[in-house]
Parts: sequence; C-alpha cells; structure tokens
Amino acid sequence: MRGSGTEIPFDNNTCKESVRTFYLRFLQTVEHLQTLDLFPADSSQLFHSTFMDDFFCKLNNECYSIVDNKLRDSGKRPEDVTHTSIFAWVDTAQRYNNSIHALTRNDNISVDQDMQKLTKQPVKDYCYYCGKTGHRFKNQNRVWTCPDKLANKPSCQAYIDYRKTHGYHVDETSAQTNTAENTTVATVSDSSNRSIAVTSDVSFRGAHGWFNNEQTILDLGGCENLVNTSFAHQNLQLQTQTDTSAAAQHIQQSVNGDKFQFTKYVDIQCNFQGHREKVRFYLMDNLPRSFLLGYPFLLDL
Repeated sequence: MRGSGTEIPFDNNTCKESVRTFYLRFLQTVEHLQTLDLFPADSSQLFHSTFMDDFFCKLNNECYSIVDNKLRDSGKRPEDVTHTSIFAWVDTAQRYNNSIHALTRNDNISVDQDMQKLTKQPVKDYCYYCGKTGHRFKNQNRVWTCPDKLANKPSCQAYIDYRKTHGYHVDETSAQTNTAENTTVATVSDSSNRSIAVTSDVSFRGAHGWFNNEQTILDLGGCENLVNTSFAHQNLQLQTQTDTSAAAQHIQQSVNGDKFQFTKYVDIQCNFQGHREKVRFYLMDNLPRSFLLGYPFLLDL
C-alpha cells in the first residue's frame, strides 16, 4: 500500500499569513487537484465535507486550536460549518488576544491574574475518534494519527453517534470487535494454504461519492475480485455489465468453497491509501463483506 489518500501538498503551520490569505491559497490548490480528478467536484455530495475537513486539518496551530475549541463547544464537526464561520471565530479570538496583550503592557491597568493564566494556558489537542486529549485524529495531510484508529480499536460512542446522525455508514459489528478480529478474520489451511484477512484501508467510488472504511476481504486463495450484489445495486449504483469472454465461463471458487460462474461485473475506482486504480469486481450474492480482493489482483498491486 502506498501514499495517504487525497493530499493537499502544503500546510500553514510555518506561515504567518492570515487565515483568509491561507484560504485563498488552499482554494487554488483544491481547484488544481479537481482538474486532476484528485478532489471531489464542486457538485459532489462529498465536496463540502472533504473541503472543510482538509481546510481545518491544515490550519496553523493557533487557528487550529481556536477552531477546534469552537467546534467542541458547539458539538459540531468541520463539515458542519463554513469557511466564513472559521474566519469569524479566528478574528474574534485574535482581537481578544490583542486586547489582553494591550492591557498587560499598560502598567496603570490591573488585569485579573486568573484571566492571564487562562489566556496563556496551552490548549490540549482533542481526538474525535477516541475522545481522548493529547493528540489530533488526523494530521495536516489528513492522515490518521489516532493510536486507537491505527491499532484498529473501536471508536468512542460519540464518534459512532455522529456518523449515524450525519448519514455515514457505521458497521456496528466491526465497531465492537477487538484488534485481532479487525486485522485478521480467519486463516484457513488446506492443500493450497489458503489465507483470508480483512482490511478497511481501501476506499471505493460509487456513482455519487466515495465509500470509506468498508470491510474488504483479502483472499490469498486465487479468487476473482468480488462485490456484494446488494451493496453494488443499492449503494454503489454503478452500471452493471456482462462479461461474455471465454474466461468468464470458467468455474470460480468462493471464500466458503462454493463454486460459481461470475459474469456480471462493475468497474470501480479504488483508492489504496493514495494509489488510485480502476478495478473490475464481479457480483456475488451473499458475500459476507462488501468487497473481496483476490490474490491475482493483490499480486499485481
């Protein structure tokens, strides 16, 4: 696996520019990425959430702390607000901070000592995924940094509730399983030493946006790439095609040992943590997970 998904190639932590100037640079970079089909189009349902999540993650440390506190106080996420809200929050906080500094420079004006300590107290980073302080859920490049997420541990209940409320897919089963279950579902030993594992690191693009964190079976036994028929029709909503080649008439073996002929398929744009590729998936009824990647494809990846 390579890379880290859609990546805005700069951050604002080393810059002293205003949040508005940084926003204009950020907007230009997004427009460039859109021309390369590396960022959702303005008309996409995912544009606003992706844009605001990226913009928030790449704010400099001062602005990030200001916006993070405001989001936490209001119980919102970056995609729930607009850039104008962020401008207003930063402007207000910076004006207040300038006023405090002006007061402390004037020896004739007494400033409450507790207020001075409060304004100087460093703001602890907060992670939306695990609900703990001391780290952010992603870095400026939108790469996950939460230790619990990287260890495939379940998220906090607030994160699950938020995704449900905002219409994101939530796998209740995977959220309650332990690290080992999230990493490897099963290892089946037979005459071919077949092994099966599960990953959530691959994203899949449907007709109306990307599907992230979908559990994908990695089958080292040599099967074709498969997609659950119901998931393909109801969620991906991509055009189904028929494979009329002679190879499609060959008998295939599924994960559970049943034999099938796979003739119906969809071509899906996949993101392997930054490496994008269009992959053919054959439709299979009752596939135990949404997707399966077979050994021939994994060998070429």
